[in-house]
Amino acid sequence: MIAVGYDGLVFLKKEGDKWHRMTFNSNAEFYGVYGFAPTIFIWLVRKVLFFIIMVLILLRCLLKRWNFFLMSGGLPPGKGFCSW
Repeated sequence: MIAVGYDGLVFLKKEGDKWHRMTFNSNAEFYGVYGFAPTIFIWLVRKVLFFIIMVLILLRCLLKRWNFFLMSGGLPPGKGFCSW
């Protein structure tokens, strides 16, 4: 089984009722994989929210620039791409 932990992808092998971590530097044992699913879920939610916020900021900048072009016919010299 492949799981996602705090240090990246890990391979788990079940022997009896224990999960053995199959890595080169550690053979820590787990009695379940309860902590892995919430970790990847939180990571995924954070990445998606960051992406959505960045897209919204970019759209806001593009709309402000487009409205400025429509109202004044162009940017004055020295005006940046996105000014708050």
